[in-house]
Amino acid sequence: MAVGTTDSDNALRRRHVSGDNAQSQDAAERPSATTPRRAPRPQKGFVELLMSPLSFVLGDGEPEDPQVAARAFTHSLRRRYGETVTPRFEHTSFRDAVSTARTASKFLLVFLHSNIHDDADAFCRTYLNNSDCIVSWAGCVQHAEGFGVSLSLGCATFPFLALLSCVSRGVNVVEKITANLPASEIIQKLNAAVDRNNQILAAARHVRQQRSEAQILREQQD
Repeated sequence: MAVGTTDSDNALRRRHVSGDNAQSQDAAERPSATTPRRAPRPQKGFVELLMSPLSFVLGDGEPEDPQVAARAFTHSLRRRYGETVTPRFEHTSFRDAVSTARTASKFLLVFLHSNIHDDADAFCRTYLNNSDCIVSWAGCVQHAEGFGVSLSLGCATFPFLALLSCVSRGVNVVEKITANLPASEIIQKLNAAVDRNNQILAAARHVRQQRSEAQILREQQD
């Protein structure tokens, strides 16, 4: 004989079934003790955080090798502003350019470029096409090397030029030009900075010459 069910019995069954389903769902959502945890993502460094907005605009295709970056930057300028642009850019890292200037007891002129600044285009068309201007090293701040140099030199606006005196183990900034000036005025400022600071490099050249002569004399005596 079948036993009839009341409404209260049906309600109890529904609560029991829903309770079992909830427990099963909780167990499925809880991570198992044997389930390996996902490794935490590495934290971005200071430079990566600052470069993230630029990567969104310009892409992540910048070369990591400083020599490749310098060569690629020079080629991009020539494609945009003509083949006669920047014939004397050094295709080396900034550190190697400093070492070369120090060894030769010469000033190092640094040009930093930013594609996203309004004055960059006009500056490149007027200054970089002037045959009297010699830039030893140039970098784009969208590349890691150029961005690092901009931090070291305190570059905040573009276009940016800095004349460096590389003596002993130090690097001194003797002139900064951050305004979009006529090429003739830029050359005048750089020449004045060279005249003011030339004695330091002249003394370094004299010391280097004395050492070279002393070495030659020792070799002749041997």
